[in-house]
Amino acid sequence: MPANRPGYILKIFWQSYFRNSSLLFFKAFLLSCNCHIYFIEKLQSQLKKSLPGYERQNE
Repeated sequence: MPANRPGYILKIFWQSYFRNSSLLFFKAFLLSCNCHIYFIEKLQSQLKKSLPGYERQNE
């Protein structure tokens, strides 16, 4: 695991998070938890930072 690329690790986690049906209970927990909004915002900011050229494409 590239420890210097937390955005990459989060991206892989996010993809498997939606693909793996065995995590449905975890999805339900996140959706019923008040902290899920904070978690998603943090994840999105990490993904944006890890994508090369993201800022340039969306200026």
